[in-house]
Amino acid sequence: MYEQQSTWNPNMPLRCLLYSAHALEKYIHNTGLSAQMFLSTLVKVPTPKLVVLYNGIQEIDDMILRLSDCFEKPGGDLEATVHVYNITAGHRLPRECRPLEEYSLFVDTYRSKVSAVGPGQAADEALSALPDGRVKDYLCSQRSEVVDMLLTEYDEQAVMQAIAKDAEAKGEARGEKRGERRGIKIGEARAENRGEEKLGLLITAMMNAGESMDALARVSTDPAYRKAMYQQYGITSAVLPDEAPADK
Repeated sequence: MYEQQSTWNPNMPLRCLLYSAHALEKYIHNTGLSAQMFLSTLVKVPTPKLVVLYNGIQEIDDMILRLSDCFEKPGGDLEATVHVYNITAGHRLPRECRPLEEYSLFVDTYRSKVSAVGPGQAADEALSALPDGRVKDYLCSQRSEVVDMLLTEYDEQAVMQAIAKDAEAKGEARGEKRGERRGIKIGEARAENRGEEKLGLLITAMMNAGESMDALARVSTDPAYRKAMYQQYGITSAVLPDEAPADK
């Protein structure tokens, strides 16, 4: 199971565990192995391999992340190991793999130009900078999908800023009604928590429905798309737990 990300995220073992469990569940169902899980014969499934290809601007080395690092207490009985490889130009893997080296060149060129000329032209100039070969041919043949991928890359910082801004607005509105400073703080905290809970419910529903990684990334960064997905999956504030009354 491979995932490419441009923003560093230490939660990849937990995310990959959920992705893998969902994929294995579908595999067992589609291959008719569900009933055999209750028999004495050992059920065989594909061997999981969890890999993250990182090409963000934060400088990190190749590393291994483990699910157990996020456990509140040591000694848990569940583990997931994720191999993280930095594929930014100049790192080990691109030097050893020509296609990754050319892809890294494409991404670096795009980033250096997008703020000045816009995504479309930046993609064209980045493609022109590539040497002729299979990588350039493939990216050119999938140009619209490539540009869409670049536009919808998951950006954790942008997501957190958007959540914080929304929580701040809701908190201020509640605080004005209460008319006291403590009410402002309580309102902001509850608004932020409910916003995060609602987004979490949506992402879980989309994962269970088998939505693509591009869709999961887009719902985190595109408010209009997120609103449409809330409607499609029937997720409203009404499905969240009721708030306790505010302290007087």
